[in-house]
Amino acid sequence: MNFNELKGQLSAIEIPLARKRKLDGLAEVFLEEINKGNQVEVVFICTHNSRRSQFSQVWCQYFSDLFARKDIICYSGGTEITSVYPGVLETLKEHGFNVESSMEGSNPEYRIFWNGSHGVSIFSKLYADTKNPEKDFIAVLTCDDADENCPYIPGAKFRIPLPYKDPKFSDNTISQQSEYNKTSLLIGAEMYYMFSKIEELCK
Repeated sequence: MNFNELKGQLSAIEIPLARKRKLDGLAEVFLEEINKGNQVEVVFICTHNSRRSQFSQVWCQYFSDLFARKDIICYSGGTEITSVYPGVLETLKEHGFNVESSMEGSNPEYRIFWNGSHGVSIFSKLYADTKNPEKDFIAVLTCDDADENCPYIPGAKFRIPLPYKDPKFSDNTISQQSEYNKTSLLIGAEMYYMFSKIEELCK
C-alpha cells in the first residue's frame, strides 16, 4: 500500500470549514486523553455496522499506525447485527488494503491489513460487543439514525456525532463502486486531517 499515491487522492478532497471544526474538536478530545496518559479507545457507531462505521474504523486505525500513535485504538459497532457489505471490502481492496476472511457464515470476520501491519479485524456487531471497550471510550456516531436513537451510549466518556451519507442507496446499481469509493475516500480524508491536526497540536 503506497501512501504517497493515496495521499494525492485524499488531499484533493475539500473538507468544509464546519466539518473541519468538528474534526478539530475530535482531535482535541483525543489529545486531551493522550496528555492525561490514557489509552484512546474510539468506537465508530452506525445502525448496522456494515458500511460507514467499518470504513471509519479501518481508516482511523490505518492513520493511527501511519502516525505511529500506539495510544489510539479503533473499534466499531452498531445497534443491530448484519454483516459487512461486500462493496466495502471491494472498495478497501481498490485503495490498496489487503483483505482476508477468517471465518464463514452469514456474518464473516475479515482481517484488513497494510504494509506488514497487524491491521484490524472487522465484522458486524453491537457496539456493546465484548470485543469492544466497555467503558471510558470515545463514541463517534457516523450516521444520523444512530445519533437520533442513541442519545446515551453506556460506558462512553465522550459522544461525538460525525455523520456520513450512506452509500447504501447505490447498492446493485452502476454507480455502486463510485459511490462507495467516494464515501471511503471522504472518510479517509477526514481521518487524515484529524491525525495531522493531532500531530500539529503535539508540537
